[in-house]
Formats: sequence, structure tokens, C-alpha cells
Amino acid sequence: MKKEGAVFGGEENGGLIWPEHQHVRDGLLSIARMLELMAQTGKPMSSLLADVPRYTNVKQKVHVTDGAKPRILERFAATQKGKVDRTDGVKAWHDDGWVLVRASGTEPLIRIFAESKREDRAQQLCDESKASIEKLAKELGGAH
Repeated sequence: MKKEGAVFGGEENGGLIWPEHQHVRDGLLSIARMLELMAQTGKPMSSLLADVPRYTNVKQKVHVTDGAKPRILERFAATQKGKVDRTDGVKAWHDDGWVLVRASGTEPLIRIFAESKREDRAQQLCDESKASIEKLAKELGGAH
């Protein structure tokens, strides 16, 4: 966040980060900001939340040997079409969602995360990626 000059951050677990205050989650500041927004707009929280787009996240994992992780990710990346980001694993963008496949740093796993506005599409992206990772693990001798 410091390097990019981010004005706001969020963690998957719901933690909110306000970098002008500090670069860690801050629940009390988040509550204060929500109350401030409600006071400024005169709207209840339910009304403010109704304007926030809804997305579905799906997560799965595949057990693989630690040594095979880099090869599996390289092969998986090569199969993706369109925009691919290699910052933290392999993130492939689709017209209607995205999928992120990344190696666990602490377990013999590859984790798969998918997101879309439609629940069925998020599940499809995750399932297809999982099947691809499992196939690559078998081909490369990394199945666990």
C-alpha cells in the first residue's frame, strides 16, 4: 500500500485499512467512518449497503507436492487467454469474473479463488481451474 500510494485497503476477512491513519486493519476507525458517512448522507447503513455491488467468491484447493507448485503454475498460466497477472500466482481475468491460482507458502497446496457477479459463474471458473490444476499435477508428477 505504501509503495502504490493506496488510499484504502481491504482484506478478504473484512478488515479495512485506512493508510492515512495506519497500514493495518482498524475496526474502530472503520466504525467511525461508517457513522460519519451515515451522518453526512442522512441514510441508514442498509440504504448505503444497497448501493454496493454484490459479488460471489468461491474457494477451493488442490493438494500437490511442494516441488511441483512452480511448474504447475507456469503450465496453468500458459493455458489462460486474455489478461493474466503474475503478481501473486496466476490471476486470469474474464469478461464476467476472474480466477486466481496461487501456491500456498506454508502447505503443500495450490489455492484457487474465483469471483463473479453470478454465483454459478464463480463456481464454474473455480471448478474448471481446479480440474486443470489436478490434471497438471498428475501430468507433472505433483499429485499428492
